[in-house]
Amino acid sequence: MNENRVIQLLTPGETAKILKLSPWTLARWRRKGIGNLRCVEVGPRTYRYRAQDVERLASG
Repeated sequence: MNENRVIQLLTPGETAKILKLSPWTLARWRRKGIGNLRCVEVGPRTYRYRAQDVERLASG
């Protein structure tokens, strides 16, 4: 059986708040490939971060 998984995505603002960073810092990390936080491009210049990855980074 093929299971469908729902992945919760967070905006850069939500992600920055959880990680206590500036949204500009997240943008810089994304552009330079810094950090262990992948993002998903959902539209032109529109990015979202996987909640699971954000929580993992925040807790460790």
